[in-house]
Amino acid sequence: MAYKGRLAASTYAALERLQDRGVRIVPVTAAPVGWCDQMARMWPIDGVIAENGGLFFKRNAIDHGVDRMLWDGSTTVSKLRVRLLEVAEHVQQLVPEATLADHQPFRLTSLAFHHRNAAVDQRIVSVLKDVGAGTSVNKPLGPRLVRRIRQTLNVAPSSK
Repeated sequence: MAYKGRLAASTYAALERLQDRGVRIVPVTAAPVGWCDQMARMWPIDGVIAENGGLFFKRNAIDHGVDRMLWDGSTTVSKLRVRLLEVAEHVQQLVPEATLADHQPFRLTSLAFHHRNAAVDQRIVSVLKDVGAGTSVNKPLGPRLVRRIRQTLNVAPSSK
């Protein structure tokens, strides 16, 4: 939807037209929670999946606020943040070139590192996998996540 980090007015208007016609819209992004909270509150959408699926912001039709949900119900944000900081420190000890992305302070469920080069990136991914962390590079939604979105929004499965 965005191009070079910006959302065109025509795109925003198209989102409004779609929502006015009853089309449910849920952007999926690797963007941090801080940005996604603003999207969920201000854009004409039904919710946002943030941080590559770490959280879901569902638009609340009653008071126009947002309900924030962790996909992983087995932990709390505070426990998760402590663990993420431990993992980040471990990665940086083993890969000294690894630096956290500028927007890391605005993340709750994921780590983001600056892209350096393919060799450094691969070393970071390897260390993350060694400690049991999942890794992702913005990729299409899987069928499991699509089902979860539909259930959360109370949308029937498509006939396709």
